[in-house]
Amino acid sequence: MEMQEKGLENITVADVLMTKGEENVGSWFWCRINDNVDDAMKNVDNHIRHVPVIDGRMVGMVSIVDIVKAVVEQQNGELKRLNEFIKGEYY
Repeated sequence: MEMQEKGLENITVADVLMTKGEENVGSWFWCRINDNVDDAMKNVDNHIRHVPVIDGRMVGMVSIVDIVKAVVEQQNGELKRLNEFIKGEYY
């Protein structure tokens, strides 16, 4: 039965977390505390805005804002290093 046909009172959290058209195995969107930001970004590509963080149990949530901030911070650091290299200030 499709999730749309169940009605809200019959939909479980597992139904919501499972990806559309996937089987139960491997269809959850979550990350572990040791996963890198690139892995979390893959969930954003699937239009997931908040991702549970698991470490044996749920320890938090990562949002798209958290991911974007981390990416921007990393890119700013790279730009700074490249500018220093171009100016000869990298020694």
